[in-house]
Amino acid sequence: MFFGQLDVIPPDLMESRNLITAREMVQEGNWWHTTMNLEPRHEKPPLPTWITAIIASIGGGFDNLTLLRLPSAFIGTIMVLFFYGFCFRLTKSRNLAFIAGAVMASNFMILSQARINAWDIYTHAFMVGTLWAFLEGIERKKWRYHCLAAFLFAMSFMSKGPVSLYTVWLPFLIVFLVIGNRRKLNPTLWKPILFITSIGLLLGGFWYLSMYLTDQNVAKAIIEKELNGWGNRHPRPFYFYLHFPIFMGIWMIPFLAFLFPKYAKSKINAQIPYQQILLWIVITLILLSIVPTKKERYLLPIMIPSSLAIASMIHALIKGIRSGTSAKLDRYLFYSAPILVSVACLLISVYFVFFKRLSLNNLQLLSCILLLFLAIAIIRFVKMNRAKYALGATFIAVGVFCFSLLARSQLIFEGNHKFNSLTNVQNKIDLNKKRCYALQKDLDPRMIWLLGQNVYSSEGISFTKKENFPLIYLSYVPIENHFSQEILKKLEVEFIGKYDIRPRKSEWQAHVYELTWRKN
Repeated sequence: MFFGQLDVIPPDLMESRNLITAREMVQEGNWWHTTMNLEPRHEKPPLPTWITAIIASIGGGFDNLTLLRLPSAFIGTIMVLFFYGFCFRLTKSRNLAFIAGAVMASNFMILSQARINAWDIYTHAFMVGTLWAFLEGIERKKWRYHCLAAFLFAMSFMSKGPVSLYTVWLPFLIVFLVIGNRRKLNPTLWKPILFITSIGLLLGGFWYLSMYLTDQNVAKAIIEKELNGWGNRHPRPFYFYLHFPIFMGIWMIPFLAFLFPKYAKSKINAQIPYQQILLWIVITLILLSIVPTKKERYLLPIMIPSSLAIASMIHALIKGIRSGTSAKLDRYLFYSAPILVSVACLLISVYFVFFKRLSLNNLQLLSCILLLFLAIAIIRFVKMNRAKYALGATFIAVGVFCFSLLARSQLIFEGNHKFNSLTNVQNKIDLNKKRCYALQKDLDPRMIWLLGQNVYSSEGISFTKKENFPLIYLSYVPIENHFSQEILKKLEVEFIGKYDIRPRKSEWQAHVYELTWRKN
């Protein structure tokens, strides 16, 4: 489900930065001292960009967006497999671990992050792998798993610095040590923890150290910028993340039931560490909330323990239904997700088949028909009280939708129906041998990516010298707002058009001009 229609949604701001940096690795050879628009780009470590650049080199270039997004889709899949292994080691239940993996795979936030090639999915996927390898090493008493955990920890650090260390590793350790099985709290437990953390930081921090030693001025400026950004960029109140349950999507109702200890603990078997999971969610939420900078995509770490919480509720409810000991409320909670999915499948199928049929390809049309049959099957299973089959059909329906129709649906309900991509500029003018300029404050990575070439700051060029022309000028407002009439009288100004750089409809469009020097 992570791999379907990867090329439909245009790159956003974060993904554009990653793709531009990868392109300059291949074209300019800037593999270690990374750049974006030929300027130092050391804010993020380069592992995801290295992977993207290697895939592009093997696959033949940067024109195929599906190819460029394959690494993140693959990493999302690996994250689910790591999570399955982790949940099995934590709960000793393969059925619960399978449900947990399926819940994570159908989580909308994880789906959306795995389908764009940005940093978040990489860092958290590798840290989930660290958790699995850590528990595996304790269970098997073999240090090779702790070595693997240290390596995965380093991979996480090389993907987005200390973000996952702070939001995944730290809260897990607090929970594991404070509420975990007390017999494991002995001096030998600290050895693998210290080993994984120290070796992981040493390996993962080597690139940072190299940047600081070889380019101190740039490194200091970036450190200062990042520290200021954490407090001043996108500041939100402490309670901003309290709406996080809505990101559980179809699993929101079982998740909310889990948050009521008196009810949930009576349903969940003793093998499932209820208090640990609940505290893990709470600590992660607190750690995220105390940081002034807040974005909804930063909630991805909380989806990890929440997926386990949902799975534990579903596992407990399905056991009660199958044994005949469940109450009416239990059945309502369990069947809430299948019923919601069945209704959604019916609406989606009817909408696409009857209103969008001419624009569907064969795979999408087949998917709509399959969703219609799955919706009917789910409703029948609910009526027959066949919990296992209803849940299985629900997972299949979500997978079919995500693989073939998710991106299309996002464009219909969230996208720009009249999207005129900046890439279309190349159909009107030849950008070869013409430099592109924009005001420094207007420079947007999406401009650079869609144009396929660098965009330079107009503050570094004189518009009164003939030798600087012809050139391409981009702005968010008409050119008259930037240039005096005296300068414009010396230039031939051809307005190429207004183009979109954002996937969603926005008033911010790039005004593109070709400027040449007047001959007279």
